[in-house]
Amino acid sequence: MSVGPEIHSRLEELIDFCREVGYRRMEVICCHQQAAEGREMARILSRRFIVGAACCRICAAGGAGRSGSAPPGAGEDLPTRRDFIEHLRQSVAELFVDAGLCATMEVLLNRYSPVPATTLAVRDPRTAHDPLGMLKSPSWRQKFGLP
Repeated sequence: MSVGPEIHSRLEELIDFCREVGYRRMEVICCHQQAAEGREMARILSRRFIVGAACCRICAAGGAGRSGSAPPGAGEDLPTRRDFIEHLRQSVAELFVDAGLCATMEVLLNRYSPVPATTLAVRDPRTAHDPLGMLKSPSWRQKFGLP
């Protein structure tokens, strides 16, 4: 009896796709608030690929950046939008992996990246990083005028 095609996680799909198209270098980029998760994703991917990492700190002080540096092992510290865009342009990555940027920085990633970018995770602390989950919540549905 056939059970149908095997269902993979988004991370497994990403790994399979990168192997299929021959990507060898990628960069995991995330918000400083998701640095631990970004490190873990980079660790998993680095078993199969050459992986860099960067940590956006723009939201750390209302968009102005913040003194100090990213958490240890989080990758390059990107405190301003200009730093973020310049980093994208200078990277040797063949693919950027968004492991938890805010919506604004995700748009900038897709606008200024010279190579493809994919979203593995989103940053949305109000919904436990699950923006689609809010569609199941009566209070969120009411807030947005949904039945």
